[in-house]
Amino acid sequence: MQHFRQKSMAGQVISSIAYGIDMLPENDPYVADAENLLRSAVTGTTREMPSWFPGARYKRYAREWYPIVVGAVKTTYDKVKSKLDDIWVARAIPASMYLGGTDTTVSALQTFTLAMILYPEVQRKAQAEIDRVVGSSRLPDFSDQDALPYVQAVLKGVSRWHLVTPLGAPRKVIVSDVYEGYYIPAGSIIIPNVWGMMHDPAVFAEPDRFHPERWLSPDAPAFPNPVFGFGARQCPGRVLARASVWSNIVGIFKLAAFDITPTEDGPPEEAYTSGAISYVKPFRCNILPRSTVAASLVRATESDG
Repeated sequence: MQHFRQKSMAGQVISSIAYGIDMLPENDPYVADAENLLRSAVTGTTREMPSWFPGARYKRYAREWYPIVVGAVKTTYDKVKSKLDDIWVARAIPASMYLGGTDTTVSALQTFTLAMILYPEVQRKAQAEIDRVVGSSRLPDFSDQDALPYVQAVLKGVSRWHLVTPLGAPRKVIVSDVYEGYYIPAGSIIIPNVWGMMHDPAVFAEPDRFHPERWLSPDAPAFPNPVFGFGARQCPGRVLARASVWSNIVGIFKLAAFDITPTEDGPPEEAYTSGAISYVKPFRCNILPRSTVAASLVRATESDG
């Protein structure tokens, strides 16, 4: 799990875009700040209770988490402070880019790994397509995307099967409205049940099954877009997110170069945490090079930086 977080490019790519800084390959302090903030955010948004209510520790914790939130936004900003105006918005925008894009990508990669273990036939089909289209002398790149429709379907399946944010992002209604007979007063907080949308059996047959073939039919939607939100407030980083997950799934870490298999103890459970961001619970597996050629290709990319 930590390998995904530190080395999957999720943190490195977004930190270079947002701040123009490179992260350390191990024990990066910015990653540590982000993890602390995300942990507090995920816990704090899971439920809302008054601080005096028995067992309701979250509002008391909020007082402790506030310095973490401020620190995560301020520390990375201060590194490039001379290039920006000293205002909170300038600090918060790049921080939001990093905090919103790292763990969501990590969660998607965790789900992909679990899916490949629990559905080995999917892994074999995707690898066969890569071998047929790309060959074994190089790793896939973005120019191969259109020629790898089954791999694209796997990516869509990862987004739908176990959503990174099962309840999306809460929205505040600005103007009173009526939707399908329901009166929604201004000021209401709307929480979209994205999980329900992506697991509606009327839309997705066998919704709990990881089945990439569902995305290959002529009438299949282009992408499970609700996982990135709705309307004008749809996730602005969705294109980068798709590209980052695709490159990790197909290239260096996964399908093209490695076989992902269960350990001698058998396949792991399909178990996830609850909260604003859902993570696969830790499990053991084997990730081994598919061949000596695959191993040398991965080593070459590592040596190239």
